[in-house]
Amino acid sequence: MAFSPESKRIIRDNHDNEPHGSGYDFGYTECSHIDHTKDFEYDDPDNAKLYNLAQHYIEHALAARGDIDNGLPRHVNQWAANMIWKRSPEEVREYIYYVAQME
Repeated sequence: MAFSPESKRIIRDNHDNEPHGSGYDFGYTECSHIDHTKDFEYDDPDNAKLYNLAQHYIEHALAARGDIDNGLPRHVNQWAANMIWKRSPEEVREYIYYVAQME
């Protein structure tokens, strides 16, 4: 489900290694799919944005709740959010918790 190493390099170069739309950069950036449907080539850098771990988690958590539609079923989004949570350092988890409290 991930991008190839070459696509990741292109995506990071295209985004100047800056996470999309966030003032927070924990130093952990990930290439995220804009559209998860098979309408796009899954390894296409044009179907990507660069997120920090918290943004990536939040997007999948919102899609798991049904608040947004990213092209994946809810249960797959829940799995993705859980996987991101498990590999996130404590500072990222604290930020996610902080954002959740603002809702």
